[in-house]
Amino acid sequence: MAAVTSFRDIRVWQYAMQLSVDIYQFSSALPPAEKPGLATELQQTVVRIPTLIATGHKSGSRSGMVQACRSAVTAAAELETLLIIVGQLYPNAPSNDLIDQLDEVQQMLTTAIKRLAAAPQPKKAL
Repeated sequence: MAAVTSFRDIRVWQYAMQLSVDIYQFSSALPPAEKPGLATELQQTVVRIPTLIATGHKSGSRSGMVQACRSAVTAAAELETLLIIVGQLYPNAPSNDLIDQLDEVQQMLTTAIKRLAAAPQPKKAL
């Protein structure tokens, strides 16, 4: 496994970025009446996920990364709710595919949180 030197090396960040692009494309195809409403909410919510991962990595601390991943999970739950609403309002919209993609990101985030929380803490010098 390659060393992570940048948040761009983090696989969950890469998946979240692809999800962001896909959500932007999806939301741009929603009816014009949804542009100031659901489309904007979808876009604002989805970009928080990779942004939080990036800022967590940049914090330089394990606890900062764990907190950022937890916040990204919260944003993912919000995004899932928005996609469910879109699916109910527009049954022909392919929101289920995006929910599947989001589920994968959520699973990756949960795994990252567990691994980071379980990793041994570095010993402090006396």
